[in-house]
Amino acid sequence: MAKDMSNPLHRWLLYLTENMPEHERRELIERDPDLKKTEELLLRLSGDEETYRLYEAREHSLMERNSLIADGVAKGLEEGMEKGMEKGVEQGKIDVAKNMLEKGFELALIAELTGMDIEQVRGISKTNT
Repeated sequence: MAKDMSNPLHRWLLYLTENMPEHERRELIERDPDLKKTEELLLRLSGDEETYRLYEAREHSLMERNSLIADGVAKGLEEGMEKGMEKGVEQGKIDVAKNMLEKGFELALIAELTGMDIEQVRGISKTNT
């Protein structure tokens, strides 16, 4: 990859390269205000033990928070899928019951075959007419 100092992404990638000569790293830092801020922050953090400890604690806290959020989203999706499937099964029973009513099946037989109670089938029968 050719070094393109005008491209911010290239500058960041070069900055993060471990085997970059120091004079090139200094040139990058001087050209890019964001890299300069980053370098100053890194120097400050690495020079003060207490600040570094606080930084590490914050990073750990952010990772835990993100993990909890991801777990919550996954759980919410799973619960949503379960509820959706239950509604789908219930709607399927209603659709079958409606078809059976249209074909003239008895209410008791429809209730038995769909697993619905007779009152549910009566309710469908009333809305179907």
